[in-house]
Amino acid sequence: MSKKTYRRYSAEFKDQVLGLVVLGKPVAEVAQEFQVSTNLIYEWRLRLQGGSAGQLAPQARGELSEADVLKALRRENTRLLAENDILKKPPLSSAPSPISTARNDPPHRHQHAPHRAAHLP
Repeated sequence: MSKKTYRRYSAEFKDQVLGLVVLGKPVAEVAQEFQVSTNLIYEWRLRLQGGSAGQLAPQARGELSEADVLKALRRENTRLLAENDILKKPPLSSAPSPISTARNDPPHRHQHAPHRAAHLP
């Protein structure tokens, strides 16, 4: 049987994640953004509030430093600006737009094969 390995997160990473939660961002959204489980975030928050976690002990009262809050806000602002830029771009499509086709293409003329007159004997 293989032993399950657990990923270790730095105190700075935990502070960033919890900083967004403290600012009111939903736990599920933060978990998805940082690719961690919601249970892990709740566990970190409980340790932070209880002061039982060694790494989170300096902020046991649930308060983040202004620098940490500012860093989290700047990161979120950058992410939101990038999302807005993506949403402002027109969707990619394989079909040409009707406007560009109408301006660039000549009117359609139906071309038929030349009519051959029947040869009379």
